[in-house]
Amino acid sequence: MSADRTPRTLLLILVAILAVGPFAPQWTLFLLTVALAKGLVVLGLMMLLRCGLVSFGQALYYCLGAYAAGMLGRLYEVSGVFTLMLAGMAASDKVAFVLGFLLARYRSIFFGLLSLAISMILYGLLVKTEALGSSDGFNVLPSTLFGWRPPDAWVRYTVLAVAAGAACIAALAVHRYLGTPLGRLAPAIKDNEIRVEYMGASVRNAIHVEYVIAAALAGLGGWSRDGDKLLRELRFPDFVAAFAFMAGAADLAERMNHHPEWFNVYNRVVIDLTTHDAGGITTLDFELARRAEDLAARRARPAS
Repeated sequence: MSADRTPRTLLLILVAILAVGPFAPQWTLFLLTVALAKGLVVLGLMMLLRCGLVSFGQALYYCLGAYAAGMLGRLYEVSGVFTLMLAGMAASDKVAFVLGFLLARYRSIFFGLLSLAISMILYGLLVKTEALGSSDGFNVLPSTLFGWRPPDAWVRYTVLAVAAGAACIAALAVHRYLGTPLGRLAPAIKDNEIRVEYMGASVRNAIHVEYVIAAALAGLGGWSRDGDKLLRELRFPDFVAAFAFMAGAADLAERMNHHPEWFNVYNRVVIDLTTHDAGGITTLDFELARRAEDLAARRARPAS
């Protein structure tokens, strides 16, 4: 029997990210952090796919993780990054545990559409709830690491390091779970769930557990943000369209007297918004973000 190389591979990837991070451009650190956060959502989706299920509403739990972390800071001034991560996972887990009793009853396209419908209900509530910032969101406290707030130049690297560590631990935990008797049921459920029931296992309970774990992973990914900055990534059909957007946004920022930090690589434009005088995100940042997105929609439709 060959040795399991997954833990070693994950550890090598983590070490490589931590070693290269200090020398990478700031926009690269941002994109890696976003990729890791969304990768946690994909990891949960992969678990559901092993059962033959496709969820169209997993963004629900990504959103719950983000809002749980944001509300803790806003209402109770909690800024510890690990506390926020656990809070995001807990909020997503609790909601998934309740909804799982319903969703575990459905299969195929019915599972996917029901998960999407539930996600859209939450979106509708958010955009109509002024206390949660409606469609503009709300200001959140800068994250700290054991009470320490990194210097501005190291914020992105610190966030990336925490995200990489969390993703590595989550991947190891999922790998370990897939080796358990319950984890090994997933492919059998996908192939023939009636046979699994005849063997004495509960298909509904197994799917419920997989759904809760997938939600926890999405909630863990949702906490991640870039210090005290509002971030947006736009993609355009080509470089000309991206440059035209930047020219229009520059004129807009000048008229508002509020200037963003941004990075451009071919058809991708990454925008950082923060109000330095206030030491964080303010309504001015949300207003410029809204106008910039309106401009992007008029000039050239983003690819994603």
